[in-house]
Amino acid sequence: MGKQGDPSEEFCISAGDFASFCKTTRDTLRYYSKQGILVPYRDPENGYHYYSVPQLGSFFFILTFRRLGYSVEEIREFMNM
Repeated sequence: MGKQGDPSEEFCISAGDFASFCKTTRDTLRYYSKQGILVPYRDPENGYHYYSVPQLGSFFFILTFRRLGYSVEEIREFMNM
């Protein structure tokens, strides 16, 4: 998928597959993207969103801290440290 060095090589999990694997919804992923804490790669050719393998860990980090009662703003601060 894509040319060497192309971000599409790293970002290879479709939004639907990512949501399914994480047992969440695409709406949740869109929300986190709008909040700037889990931003997918957008393929300029077809507009589809793709996530990377490391972003799976980021999602579970976000999920854990949300369950602990942290706000999205607080989580964004943690992630930007």
